[in-house]
Amino acid sequence: MKRILIIIVIFITGLQVQAQNPIHKIQLTVVDSLSNTAIPFFTAYQPHENIGSNADVNGKINLIFSITSDYKIILSAVGYIKKTIQLSEAELQESMTIKLSPLIFDEVIITSTRTNARIEDLPVKVEVLGKEEMDEESSIVPGGIGSILGDLSVITVQKTNPVNGNDAIRIQGLESKYTKIIKDGLPMYDGFSGSLGVLSIPPLDLQQVEIIKGCGSTLYGESAIGGVINFISKTPTDSLKGTIVGNHTTLNENNLNFFAGQKKNKFGYTLFLGGNVKEANDINKDGYMEVPKDRNYIVHPRLFYENNNLKVNLGYNLNYDNRESGLINALTNGITAINNYHVIEKYVRNTGDLTIDYKLNEASSLHYRSAVSFYKRDYSNPDIIFNGKETNSYQEINIVSIKGKHTAVAGINLITSNFSHAPNDSMPFGDFNRNTIGVFLQDDYKLSEKVILDLGYRFDYANKNSVYLPSAGFFIKPNNDLSIRIRYASGYRKPAVLNELEVTEFRSYQASANELQIEKSNGYNTDINYSVLIGNKIHLDLNQAFYYTDISNPAIVHKNYFGDVFITNETGKVKSIGTDTYIRLSLEDWELYLGYNHTMAYQEINKKNYQLPFNPNDKFAITLAYEIEDKWRMGIEAAYNANQVNENYENVPDYWFTAVMIERKLNRLSIVLNCENILDFKQSKYEPLVKFENGLPVYTELWGPTEGRVINLSMKYKF
Repeated sequence: MKRILIIIVIFITGLQVQAQNPIHKIQLTVVDSLSNTAIPFFTAYQPHENIGSNADVNGKINLIFSITSDYKIILSAVGYIKKTIQLSEAELQESMTIKLSPLIFDEVIITSTRTNARIEDLPVKVEVLGKEEMDEESSIVPGGIGSILGDLSVITVQKTNPVNGNDAIRIQGLESKYTKIIKDGLPMYDGFSGSLGVLSIPPLDLQQVEIIKGCGSTLYGESAIGGVINFISKTPTDSLKGTIVGNHTTLNENNLNFFAGQKKNKFGYTLFLGGNVKEANDINKDGYMEVPKDRNYIVHPRLFYENNNLKVNLGYNLNYDNRESGLINALTNGITAINNYHVIEKYVRNTGDLTIDYKLNEASSLHYRSAVSFYKRDYSNPDIIFNGKETNSYQEINIVSIKGKHTAVAGINLITSNFSHAPNDSMPFGDFNRNTIGVFLQDDYKLSEKVILDLGYRFDYANKNSVYLPSAGFFIKPNNDLSIRIRYASGYRKPAVLNELEVTEFRSYQASANELQIEKSNGYNTDINYSVLIGNKIHLDLNQAFYYTDISNPAIVHKNYFGDVFITNETGKVKSIGTDTYIRLSLEDWELYLGYNHTMAYQEINKKNYQLPFNPNDKFAITLAYEIEDKWRMGIEAAYNANQVNENYENVPDYWFTAVMIERKLNRLSIVLNCENILDFKQSKYEPLVKFENGLPVYTELWGPTEGRVINLSMKYKF
């Protein structure tokens, strides 16, 4: 009898609880915020119910709430930004639709192709390092962008010499002079002005980096033979957002960077301020600095205006750098008769730019781009004095039109370059002036829903030289997971003394009676990209690329027994042939990148092939990252460089370059501990970095790291 009474009491109590806490049922559908297509198998977690469940293949799920005080749902899906929904009693509906934003939302719009198309629809292969990568890199290596570029298997970042700490970029095995470096679509780093400090652009000032693999001369003209790297500056958001980053390294380097931006109504602004101070360091204790004393300061304000049809962007950039290297005793104790090798190198870059975009109608838009850059570089050592100035300007107007199956870009640009140097310096040559006018056209013709034909043509007229550059390619997309690109493009480059030689070689240059000829190239690129969701959890991107480039009339630097320097066009071609493979995997909070590049880059000399120096035939790269949202992020990177030769075509040791980082997030503050070159590999362990010729020190050409292991601690505050 007692048992029956207990059961009755429990039953009645349950009815009362149910009456007080009615069960709510809703059918939830989640869609992509860009395409409005359903997202299958997303996860919905109800914290106060402590229940997690997965949606069906149609992106639908039925949820039950038994607690009236809190209707909270956390939605997540592979490849999308996690979203938390807090509903009130009045907002509950039997059927609801919620949108999730893709994680790559900030990355998919590519500006380098002029059409502002999504990356998955491009007939040209473009690799993107997006906002998230820039945010991470601004804490790990805040002083420049070279480190993150070197993480990609197809790119090799090489220090040119220990004197100035400058970096050069190789794409597809070709020398850095065949890579076009631009910022916000404006090529301001050509010629003499691109010889120093290009990669000192801080990641905190960037929204993304776009890398065109293979020739991009149709749109960007000269020097874009191996590829194009476009640094895209940040733009303002509706609310005030800013970041302050402070950093200190074991090399006694200190960085302090600031960024802020806001858009209000039709107007907006961004402001970047950066200061990087590095003290001199003799790593291998041979008396000469491997790390120069460096003072670098950057100021970059931008103003924005936007209404329904018009966008205007006005910017100014100041970059000041002062480096001192040579004998460390000459720097610390003063110059004496014995300690007299002291190198001082300064540059100042002032750049103003203006961009105007006007929407003519729903299918057409007009674009104007303009920039003027003033670059001054001073160099001195006990044997050489050099004071050079270069003024560059760029003007372009283009129209983008979409009509039927055609997306076309047509434009005209004018580039001017004027170089002069002080008459009392040590240089044996005179001033230079160069003007280039170019006309270009590119059309992406949609043959069907699955095939796009890409046709392009450019005509450049530069100092009485005419160049014609055709390009053609196919973009094939059999289904949503698979895409194939096949493309040919021609390119060119006009050699000049300032592009070919280091400052220390200027005085020994022996001008030839014959003018240097234009280098011309043919580039063939194809890649297959496969992107798929495996087991509803693992997102896989697989890309396999093949490429071939040949360059006719390559300009080669030669030195004779007496140290005289000559530049000649060789009859044998420079060729690069290779493959690049990478895999990207993401599983919830894990991310993995695996890349392998095999490149055979060589020069034909007297009908024999010689491997291009300082380019690894084989490079393997791996990046693994794990994140606990809003708390921890940690990662490890490794790159293996193999089968490389020096300037004498001698094999140099293979080596691993490894790094590890850990980040702790505390609301708006984050603290990062990072270690570069964990294995402490240094070229100086295998050969001296300084040799002597005629009693003067001569620095060895670099094929590996010189700084050894470096640990840095940084703090970042966002507001």
